[in-house]
Amino acid sequence: MPVLRRLLSRPLPVVDMVHEDAPATIAAIIAHLPLGKVALAIFVAVTTVFVATTYDSASYTLASAATQVLHAGGDPARWHRLFWAGVLGLLTVGLMFIGGLKVVQSAVLLAGLPIAIAGIFMVRSLLGWLKEDTAHAVVSTKAEET
Repeated sequence: MPVLRRLLSRPLPVVDMVHEDAPATIAAIIAHLPLGKVALAIFVAVTTVFVATTYDSASYTLASAATQVLHAGGDPARWHRLFWAGVLGLLTVGLMFIGGLKVVQSAVLLAGLPIAIAGIFMVRSLLGWLKEDTAHAVVSTKAEET
């Protein structure tokens, strides 16, 4: 109860903060919690690890796809992964300098559109496969009954 009383006694103008600077609102909300500075440090650490692993896996995937000869169980060359990590980093920094978050959001939306279309085809294919498999299961069940 003391924690809840403390939070309610010092309300944050979250709606106004979102209109001013949406990303900074997250930090302000976390800092407003009890042990806010500790929670904010943990949030920053977890976010940094998340971003690092995301960039690492994305650069590994791009390097694997761009490697001409990659045997099963093999890894792409380290310089190739570093190249793609650098390209991804420069792309992100470039988009931020061009126009900030709005440009990044537009780029993500445009890049996600083809993936969404491919996802629709994949779902259609899955439903067709499931229908075919269900028909096959019914036929084999009837054959076992006789």
